[in-house]
Amino acid sequence: MKPAYAIAVGGWGMAPSEFWGLTPAEFYWILDAKKPVQMYGRMSEYEVDEIYQDAYGEEAQS
Repeated sequence: MKPAYAIAVGGWGMAPSEFWGLTPAEFYWILDAKKPVQMYGRMSEYEVDEIYQDAYGEEAQS
């Protein structure tokens, strides 16, 4: 719990009361939204994934 609190309150400037009001799912949604986009050359991770899905489909990742 300490690392999550440090990220939200210390890193993002969230009020402690706001942090304690979050559900774990809400925290991870915010964390994911604030994550920088991984780049592969000039393509984002989302563009690479889209091309991969078009070429191989979802079952190929298993």
